[in-house]
Formats: sequence, C-alpha cells, structure tokens
Amino acid sequence: MIKIELQPGQDYLGNLKRELELNGTKAVNDISNIIKSDIEVNIAHGRSIYGGDVKPNKAGTRVLFKTGQLFRSVRNEKSGKDRFIFLDGSRSQIGTWLQYGTRRMVARPFFGFAKTTLEKIDRYLKNG
Repeated sequence: MIKIELQPGQDYLGNLKRELELNGTKAVNDISNIIKSDIEVNIAHGRSIYGGDVKPNKAGTRVLFKTGQLFRSVRNEKSGKDRFIFLDGSRSQIGTWLQYGTRRMVARPFFGFAKTTLEKIDRYLKNG
C-alpha cells in the first residue's frame, strides 16, 4: 500500500490499494517511484498538484526550489508491506507551510497526486 494524502472525497486510493494487492510488490515499488518522481518535478519546476504553477513569492524567485533542500528531502521508503513517500528532517515543517499555507502565506500545494500522476499510474496498471 502507498500512503499519501489526497483531497477529501477522492476514492482513488481505495481502488489503487486493491490493484496493488493483486499486482504485488513490484507494482507498489514502481508506482511509489512514479509518485516520488512527480513530486520532485513539482518542486523543481514550481508546479501545483492542481495544474499550473504555484504562486510566486514577492521577490519573484522560485518558491519550491530555492536551495534544493526541499527537493533532496523527498523520500520513498518501505516499512513492512507499506511504502511511505514523505519529506524528511526540517523540510517537513517547511513542506507543511508550503502545502497548506500560513496566516501570512498562500498555500502552494505541491505534494500529492496530480492529475498527470494518476494518468501515469493508470497507464502503468494497464500496460505493466
């Protein structure tokens, strides 16, 4: 099983879990790599999981990839039968602020399933 947060009302994970149980460990590893790769692309290119670019900061610099630390903090690790995709270390707090925003900062959701990610997973499950 892959554990990653989805927006309320999305039932994609339930279906994905059933597919992965049928397809085995290789599918879990391959799909978690697809998800991790897409999250890294979002960070590197300042893209939102909802499509398009995230809102730039006041200085107009790249919000999600300033030093590369957030990009390098994306992890894809196994624990038992589960795979976890997460941000490690001090970047997890910064990732939370970016994902959900703060009182002073607009949300810039970059971590999760983008429509293109779901399409890649569907293609993988259909074609192997």
